[in-house]
Amino acid sequence: MAAQRVFISYRHVAQDQRLAELLYDRFTAAGHDVFIDRRITVGTDWVAEIDDRIAWCATMVLLLSEDAAKSEMVQQEVLTAKSLGKTLLPVRVVYTGQLDYRLASHLDRIQYLIWQSEADDEATVAALLNALAGGDLPERAVAIADQAKPIVLTDRPVSSADPRVLQQPDLQLDDPCYLRRDSDARVMARIENSAGLTIIKAPRQMGKTSLVLRYLAASEAKGKRKGYIDFFAFEKEELTSLPATLAALQRELLDTYKINGAGLAPPTTISAMRVFMETTVFIRCPEPLALALDDIDQLAGKPPQDNIFAMLRDWKNRAATHGDRGWNRLDLILAVATEPAAFITDATQSPFNVEGSEPERLQVFDRPAIETLAKMFTGGFAAPEIDLLQSLTGGHPYLVRASLWRLFGRGGGGYTLAQLEAMASDDDGPFSEHLKAKLALLHRQPENLEALRKLIRDGLQPTPVVGYRLAALGLVKTENGKRVPANRLYERYFKRMLLH
Repeated sequence: MAAQRVFISYRHVAQDQRLAELLYDRFTAAGHDVFIDRRITVGTDWVAEIDDRIAWCATMVLLLSEDAAKSEMVQQEVLTAKSLGKTLLPVRVVYTGQLDYRLASHLDRIQYLIWQSEADDEATVAALLNALAGGDLPERAVAIADQAKPIVLTDRPVSSADPRVLQQPDLQLDDPCYLRRDSDARVMARIENSAGLTIIKAPRQMGKTSLVLRYLAASEAKGKRKGYIDFFAFEKEELTSLPATLAALQRELLDTYKINGAGLAPPTTISAMRVFMETTVFIRCPEPLALALDDIDQLAGKPPQDNIFAMLRDWKNRAATHGDRGWNRLDLILAVATEPAAFITDATQSPFNVEGSEPERLQVFDRPAIETLAKMFTGGFAAPEIDLLQSLTGGHPYLVRASLWRLFGRGGGGYTLAQLEAMASDDDGPFSEHLKAKLALLHRQPENLEALRKLIRDGLQPTPVVGYRLAALGLVKTENGKRVPANRLYERYFKRMLLH
């Protein structure tokens, strides 16, 4: 048996750590070269070592306890391993529940093991050693939940909304903590347009997907046939050439609109994609269509970018010139994190500067919104406490919700507000997984990392393009015409991590 280089990904909780140590010992005894992160100090050196080791390994063994399944850091590790073509061997550790949507998009089609107790140690070790030798994992023994579930007030907040809710027969978006902003009303008003173009722009974790899902649900109630395509779920290879991206887009269109595509050749050109839309999608779907393309900025900088964006602009224009072929029934929604201006290389070939379709920019929660959300959990905060929470989080919707869960949610940790504020940027504090994931992502973008370092250290303004990227990550905002850290939490954490 040839020796393998193995990376074991796990969370630092007792059960996961015991199993990781067991696998380390048994894999090493079998002659494999194994890495676990038990001796690394958290910091930029830790991030570099994790990245280097993921690049080094041939196989990642992924221990998915409930804690790991909700971890933003695990998402980053899996995304990196997938992008580098590594073999993934998931082990469900006393958890057969639903994976976070982002994690599931990369793992749901991969065979996994189930570990329920120490009685499963030997079978788990044997199955993984067999897989490292080139064998297959056993067939799944338990069905895994794959539908989005309603959110209740005390649920741990998720890092992104879950589009799987669209698969439910009776679509209900029951999140009592969802706060409607002014942008919601403006976006929803566009549903009446049968051939609209709606662009929703906001940094990550600001609520774009949540609003998109609500738009699609309301569109369906108005008689439109909803469709959702997430470019985040596209494989790396599917974004490397125009034919590959068009083939993936065709597959997703057939899937989202439940069209039988047997016998259809994948399109390799923009004109072939246009024919597919007119002779297949519009023919098989005679009702008005609402089609959302989420995370479309995954195309940014990729070879197909300009061609795909030109195609989308052409689709919009055809509503007026070739409406009778079905284009006047296509309501298009584009969701982006990056500033749309960063995509415009040819103003005549971009969907982001169409007159009358200016991007709807989602804003952070203002003080009244934070106060409203706090009342749902606590009955209310005093004014100084609201001010502290707003300063710490910058009104970032995910961070506000995560703060309240840590303070008052079931299983959230039982922090006081003073403790939350004091420990917010600590390596083992209430936001540690979120902050580590941001740091890991930045480490893979050296230009962005260095720009943030110089901004925090010297106040040096990033270039417009790099500023767009940092804003898309939610790390900076514009204040009095200048880029500044988005909130006190990020400023404190990255000052410690990047300036030591």
